[in-house]
Amino acid sequence: MAMRAQPDGFPRYRDKADVLSALVNKALYARGLRPELEQSLYSLRHTFEDRLTAVDAPDKTQVVQTALWRWTLVRAQARMA
Repeated sequence: MAMRAQPDGFPRYRDKADVLSALVNKALYARGLRPELEQSLYSLRHTFEDRLTAVDAPDKTQVVQTALWRWTLVRAQARMA
């Protein structure tokens, strides 16, 4: 779905990883998903990667996508309650 909407990616962020990271970190913080300033998109990604490697997950990409989706869904449902 994202690839259909933006087949060339987001040129505004190409070669500007720091700008994208700052934007995502700000969005995470605004939604209560980054309670401490030391937490960031970078640390979240690497924490997931380290944990997947530790358990020898068969398909890291699919596992991460599923975990992030479930985590987001649970957070959204909690806010609606």
